Amino acid sequence: MAEDHRCVAAQFQDLLDAIRNADDPAAVSLAGAGLASHLHRNLKCAPANTADVLSSCIAGLGESAVKESRSLQGTERDAISSLLVSLLELVLARAEDAEHVRSLLLAQKSIEGPTLLGTFLAVLSGPGARCLYFSNNRPSRVMHRELPCVEPPGVSNSSGGAAFVHACQLLAALAREDRELAKVLACAHVLDILGGRLLHHLGSDGRGPASEPEDVGTSWLPFATAAVGLVDALVTIEEEDRLQLANPSLFRAGWVRYERADELVDAVVAALYRSLQHEGGSLVAQQLHLSGLRALQYIASHSENQAHRILSSNGLSLGVKVLGIVGTDEEAALVALRFLSAVAAMCPLSHRCLGEHGAAEAAERTMARYPRSPTVELEAKRVLQACLA
Repeated sequence: MAEDHRCVAAQFQDLLDAIRNADDPAAVSLAGAGLASHLHRNLKCAPANTADVLSSCIAGLGESAVKESRSLQGTERDAISSLLVSLLELVLARAEDAEHVRSLLLAQKSIEGPTLLGTFLAVLSGPGARCLYFSNNRPSRVMHRELPCVEPPGVSNSSGGAAFVHACQLLAALAREDRELAKVLACAHVLDILGGRLLHHLGSDGRGPASEPEDVGTSWLPFATAAVGLVDALVTIEEEDRLQLANPSLFRAGWVRYERADELVDAVVAALYRSLQHEGGSLVAQQLHLSGLRALQYIASHSENQAHRILSSNGLSLGVKVLGIVGTDEEAALVALRFLSAVAAMCPLSHRCLGEHGAAEAAERTMARYPRSPTVELEAKRVLQACLA
């Protein structure tokens, strides 16, 4: 047994050395695939410095793209994707690795040159990504040099979809429990990038005639699920700044003020609309639905303008649609009910739209489905009350 352990540890070390010393992205991709396979079978035997080696290599692969303010090449994206698979598995399995990667994203400053965060921004960027410099946080403006790794108009990007998905999943896992990292990512305009990419991928605002989304190297569903999942992780985390106000309920995050969240809201609504209205056929509520409605609920509860934007985009139909899915569980039902009540609370005339979409009937059916859940009953009654307003 001890000999087998030493053999596995030696194989891990050989793969890490191959990744560290590779002189081209193709070699990194090959070694990264081997490492991912070994981690899947023997994660406990992985050396303690595995996450550090992977992080350094990912930052190195994006170095030239960040310096030259250009888009990552296909081979670079593929190599980064193969390493992100392993890094994601380590972050989810080992708390010390999650903390180490989180510290790398927080500690490095863009003025010091290419960073791990800079490479992540380059991976997320692509056709449709636009960075709207509305942030009031002046230090974040120095990140302008690392942000414009965006394809010029008219240039398609049919590679790197897997890297985008893995990067979103990794950042969401790290930011979901860390207010500081979520704030750094918001100041780095990750929400702007995600909103622009989703809208570009879906075509227009996604609410016109159904058409094939733009090719980004993967199918649209995992692409949208990962992007909306990261949006959910970034917008729903509570900010400590609100506690500094005499009335914390008056706090508004910088990214949601004025028209700053317009494109983001349009993108999330478009993704949900395509899944629930254009495609349909869901037997259960998907992660895309839960993340999207949860993000829209938080945005609506913090911005009357965005609540009206959701209402005018026929967004209430999305919550009712989720309640109508046959396999909707209690969690999904609560998310949908809270979304409906949050938008209705900010829009005095929303009762008309709620009535048109059959929200009252859907709420009553949900109460009947979960008669022993006081939380479902409470949220359903709020929706019923909004329907009668």
